[in-house]
Amino acid sequence: INNNTIYDIDISRLTFIILKNVNGDFLNNLFLKENIQIELYSENHIIAISTICDNDYGLNLFLNAIKKIDEILNDFENRNFDCFNIFANSNILKPILNLREAFYSEKIEIDLLSAENEIAADFITPYPPGVPLINCGEIITKNIIEKIILLKNNNIQVLGLNDNKVKIIKNK
Repeated sequence: INNNTIYDIDISRLTFIILKNVNGDFLNNLFLKENIQIELYSENHIIAISTICDNDYGLNLFLNAIKKIDEILNDFENRNFDCFNIFANSNILKPILNLREAFYSEKIEIDLLSAENEIAADFITPYPPGVPLINCGEIITKNIIEKIILLKNNNIQVLGLNDNKVKIIKNK
């Protein structure tokens, strides 16, 4: 762009700005389920490209994937779930161990439902928004477990959760 003049437009590159309560990683996973590889994704957009090798079949596959994902997102939005408000009415947790002590403590992995009153050995972070729900060294409460289950039931990625297991401090 020079002097407000556009010299070229790449019509093979499609940029989608995300306005829904999801992120690019979430959308990328939906596209992968539809056998579509996105070129790039971030917190607030995805980029898809076509090439000279794409034919009508591939473009229609992409179009159908977009329609299906749009239906999923509308259903998602109609559930009135807002992962950004999951922190509302949360108790302020006080660490039992400082971060350094917790980080260097011996850890084990247990089922989330068995983790009540245990000390978290990792951050548990819904993504989006990417803000820890619980920090390493804090007690995992029933309220936290319920929020994690709510997030998972609404297809929100929860970092620090592995097959519904969490890391806790062993013997504390």
